[in-house]
Amino acid sequence: MKYYTLILTLLITLSSSADQEGKISNCSNGNCFSATLTGNLTEEEFRVFLASIGTAKVTQGATQITKIINDMTASVDRVCSKFVKDNEFQKWGEFVSQEFDRGNYRALYAGTPDLHRLCPDFKKMTDDQKDSVFILTTTLHAYFESSCNPNASYRGAPNGVARGLFQQHQGKEHLYSRGCKAGDSRNPEGSIRCTLSMLDDIAAKGKNIFTHDSHWAVHRPQDRNIKAGFRNNAAISTMLALCKIPSCGAEPTECTQFIKETRDNAIALSQGGQRRSGRVANR
Repeated sequence: MKYYTLILTLLITLSSSADQEGKISNCSNGNCFSATLTGNLTEEEFRVFLASIGTAKVTQGATQITKIINDMTASVDRVCSKFVKDNEFQKWGEFVSQEFDRGNYRALYAGTPDLHRLCPDFKKMTDDQKDSVFILTTTLHAYFESSCNPNASYRGAPNGVARGLFQQHQGKEHLYSRGCKAGDSRNPEGSIRCTLSMLDDIAAKGKNIFTHDSHWAVHRPQDRNIKAGFRNNAAISTMLALCKIPSCGAEPTECTQFIKETRDNAIALSQGGQRRSGRVANR
């Protein structure tokens, strides 16, 4: 509480020369509001304001996903600590949040059909809580793709060298989405920006993130690869993690049932595609 008192005192002092004395302006995800310093701000409103000016990183959302990541048996908390650590969004996690604050990826920020099923209270969430959903998704995505190593590269990719946090094809990133630039895979921020843009394209079409034909194998529920330390593949593990975010308000049994249905549907669709491909090849 002393921390908030100190910051609030500083804000009052700095605002004394403002045009509108006694007002502070807070913009979060493009939505601005003014709050009277002499009035009563809720703790959540004050946290959002502090986060928006880069003063505070400790938020409810960060605290919730830190626990989820720390509870995983694998080394996610250690190797992906630049996304979130010790109840704080770190450099890469903050970058995800800031991208949304700039008003980018509006379709994605509204949520996809599967996110709404995994996180029933998504539409009622605060910006901080929504950020935590995407930061957790992005963290696990990067973990399963590259162990959160921005310098990871794979030369056996079908279209050249796959590089960076999300293993995008080096030099061809601009072909993925209008929000991607050639060379994005060479730095964490570019990789994150490009990935969010690709996900935004998916959301704009009203499609799910976790599908049998996802660009990323780690988002395919039917994928047979299981990383050491996990009981399920990347897509299932990520969906289960999202269900555990307290502010999502997911009922465990319903969430598990939806994930099972998603996996079974993906298996059926992928097998159907394989059979069709086989028939074409045999003609």
